Parts: sequence; structure tokens; C-alpha cells
Amino acid sequence: MRQHTIAIATIVIIVGMIVASSIIFKPAFDNPGIVIKEAPLQKNADLQLKPGETYQYAALMNQSSMNITYETWQGDGCLVVQLMGTENFTGVCLDRYGMDSGYDSTVSDPAIIMFRPWMLALKEGWHWNSSVYIRTNGGIRHVSDTYYRVIRKENYSGREAFIVELSSDDGPPEYQWIDAGKRILLRMSGNGYDIRLE
Repeated sequence: MRQHTIAIATIVIIVGMIVASSIIFKPAFDNPGIVIKEAPLQKNADLQLKPGETYQYAALMNQSSMNITYETWQGDGCLVVQLMGTENFTGVCLDRYGMDSGYDSTVSDPAIIMFRPWMLALKEGWHWNSSVYIRTNGGIRHVSDTYYRVIRKENYSGREAFIVELSSDDGPPEYQWIDAGKRILLRMSGNGYDIRLE
């Protein structure tokens, strides 16, 4: 019985030492990661995508062209948006607020360009910002800030659209035409690329 008590006490001490060292030395063992900080965002629409929809985009990038196709289907308590034509499953599972990653500026799969949660907040005069940081060795280093603003509303290919400017300190701005009703990307144009919904 005494040996059994000593063995349990030894295990408790070892576990305690592991927990204490993980708290004390955690910054030294942190894996690098991305931290996104966003301004508060008030959405004025729920996700408008429905299961069974298909969206095809024509992309022109540095004189090369390609097609990008997305399909939507009903997931387990969410709407899945999937990039077609990939060997592995590439997609996101969106709730009614357009969220899957916990961030309004992005979704968990960067290949899904047709929708971002911030699109559900658009209105005339809207502006917003987000910041990206890298966490390494217990510290956080600032990488970039992105500023979003609605320039105006206009008719684009027969649809009412918000034109949104995305700008940062480290490059030329990007412009996105967002369907005012469906809240999806109609067109994205920037330095060396132009992507349009067909």
C-alpha cells in the first residue's frame, strides 16, 4: 500500500511539474501563429447563400486566365462553400452570420474568395479596419493593417453593388464589387489581377 501511495505521489509531482513548466516557459515554446485584431462590426444581413448554388468566376492574373468555381451545399448546421476541381476537400462551413473562423475579415480557407463575413455589414458610408500580427517566441509583431470603405453603390452587370476599397500601407488598393442583396463578390480588381463572376 505504501509503495502504491509513493507511486501516485510521484505521478502527481511529475504532472504538477509539467503543468508548472508549461505555464512558466510557455512563451519560449509557442509555435508561430497569426493573430488578427478587428474593429467592432455590426452586420445588417444574414448569410444569403443557399444550398445547391454554383458560382463561376473568370480570373485574369498577370496575363494568365483561369476559371474558379464554387458550389454550396447543406452541411451539419451550416452552409458549406466548396472550391471545385481540387483533389482534397477545400471549403468552409458558414453559420447564418457568415462565420467559420471566428474572424470577420477572412474565412478559414483563403481559396474561398467569393464571400467574407464583413460583406454582411455593408451600407453606404461604411468603413472598417483589421490588423494582422505574428506571434513568435512569446511576442507579437505587427504585420499589416487593412482599411475597408464603401466608396459608392452602382449598377454592375444588372445588379446593385457596393464598391468597396481595401487599402493598406504596403501596396496599391484593391476594389471589390459586392452584390447588395446576395452579399457575394461580383468583381475583384487590383494590381495585375481582375476576377469577375460570370
